[in-house]
Amino acid sequence: MGRFLQVGSKVWLTRRNSIIPIVEGIVLESLSDVKRGLIYQVKYKTKYTYRAICNANELAYKENSDVIVPIGTRIVALFEERMFAGVVAEHPTHTNSNRYLIFFDDNNHAGYIEHKNIHVICDQSDAYENYSDFFRTYLENFPERPLVKFKKHQLTRTIYDNNWERTIVLDIDGSLVKMHFIDKDIIQWIYRGCERFELLSDLVDWDTEKPRKCRRLVPLTYQPFVLFTRDSETAVFYDSVSFGKSNDDKFVK
Repeated sequence: MGRFLQVGSKVWLTRRNSIIPIVEGIVLESLSDVKRGLIYQVKYKTKYTYRAICNANELAYKENSDVIVPIGTRIVALFEERMFAGVVAEHPTHTNSNRYLIFFDDNNHAGYIEHKNIHVICDQSDAYENYSDFFRTYLENFPERPLVKFKKHQLTRTIYDNNWERTIVLDIDGSLVKMHFIDKDIIQWIYRGCERFELLSDLVDWDTEKPRKCRRLVPLTYQPFVLFTRDSETAVFYDSVSFGKSNDDKFVK
């Protein structure tokens, strides 16, 4: 669990499975609840001013962490002028231009974000149990990762809303690729190891997790291919021995 929040602390309020956007708030009171343990009354403002009772895992520190935020940490982050909840997938290294790779909770996009825009969720004790199956597999295999090797202007197919859509590669940035969904006129940054890509979907039967032969839709010289990579720089994990258990000294405020 993270540091105890003092009355007057500024926080980001995020509610899982809620349509309420992530908003800035201030802690008014700390309370003890028999079932929920330590909880907080938080005042926040959207169109009007509201008060909410929150668990610490629904709040993020307004201040930035003084140390590198480890892989696997639940955070909220500023991305494309909005706040999103997500999890750290890469910490800053030379190869990613000293930025964090964040997998966002909507499972549709990812982004590279600078340290100044990362805010750690106050309580990480239930982080592991709330990871997606994809991210659990990612952690188990890290630092080895299958990444699709793309080139700009390549045509491929990518899943959007559970349907295969025609896409074209606009740009590549580290472990991400910028895809334009041609028929929907939508642009997304997507992790290159995501099963939304046809090549990775063909390589693995995601129901049985057994490899299967890839179908070649275009000549091999023009086709993206899967490259297994291994991060050479030292990785820092959140409680790498037992994810989700208390590890207070990881987060220095």
